[in-house]
Amino acid sequence: MYYFDASFFSLMPNIPYGWQQKGATLELESARSKSLKALGFLRRDNTFTPYVVEGSINSFVVVEVFEDFIASLDPKRKKVFIIDNAPVHTSEYFQLYEAHWKAQNVKICHLSTYSPELNLIEILWRFVKYQWLPWDAYLSFERLEENLWDVFLNVGKKFTISFG
Repeated sequence: MYYFDASFFSLMPNIPYGWQQKGATLELESARSKSLKALGFLRRDNTFTPYVVEGSINSFVVVEVFEDFIASLDPKRKKVFIIDNAPVHTSEYFQLYEAHWKAQNVKICHLSTYSPELNLIEILWRFVKYQWLPWDAYLSFERLEENLWDVFLNVGKKFTISFG
């Protein structure tokens, strides 16, 4: 079973709180920037397969990512994907591929509307944004991309989530 979703990363930092010494000022400039869109497949054992794009995410991109990922899996084993009901996941184009994938032993399970807490990959995105990315990742777009890949490639090793 795989949990699938996408998230966005830019130079607008995601820092929910911070500590500093009395009288000291810590500053982190915030700026609009191009963004990285991350799509990923996550299993409960912290196996994570990321895809990163700079353009927009539409049904064509999502289908292309699914096609690539499904091709990397054992064709004899049943595969189940948990996804939300974002418009790119419910489009006519995506639904055409759902029928195609069904013949490849793939089942797509759409979550109930307004229930992102049921998609475990949402926990991963929260950890990446609020805990695992260092604050200095936001100093430049290149650093953001470099640090993001460092996190993504180390999920399940250096960065783990206990799903209980």
